[in-house]
Amino acid sequence: MSVTKKAGAKLFLALANHHDGFDAWNSKYHAWNAQNIGPRRDVIGEWAAAAREQELRFGVTVHAARNWWWFQVAHLCDRTGPLAGVPYDGCLTLDDGMGQWWQGYDPQQLYCRKHGIRENPDEAYVRNHYNRVLAMSHHKLGDDATARSELEKARGLVQGGLNRGFDSWNWREWVFARLLLQEADAMIPPA
Repeated sequence: MSVTKKAGAKLFLALANHHDGFDAWNSKYHAWNAQNIGPRRDVIGEWAAAAREQELRFGVTVHAARNWWWFQVAHLCDRTGPLAGVPYDGCLTLDDGMGQWWQGYDPQQLYCRKHGIRENPDEAYVRNHYNRVLAMSHHKLGDDATARSELEKARGLVQGGLNRGFDSWNWREWVFARLLLQEADAMIPPA
């Protein structure tokens, strides 16, 4: 992090959750996280501490909103070739993990439940996604006032997407963002 600071950086952004559904922090809402699997540590927490030690602003990006649509194909299988008919990983269940390295973890949490190609996320998916994001925000931002401030900034970005006529947002992204903002608004205590 000191090299980043010496290079002139004022801000350090880390990827807290890619579209693969894996949380890079100790998430209490999602078992597939860096504390439980892989590095077995709170990667985002360590990055946040290192950035603050160097007096850099710290931020994270969360890309899990794409998970709902991008992983639909994970529930399918090859139609031809030597693996024709063999289901992809999205069909795996908690029971399939017996004796595997991922025993005790439900792949459906990563791949989402099987759903139609044009189906919007259900309430359970939206609630879980935002609980994870909000918990991570509180974990890294530290208090309700800061979380509320960040929520207001996000609300401005979403409203900006609407005002621009969705030139940089598609309709689904905007609807999903609005649902998440409503959920967050209900979860953060008023200032």
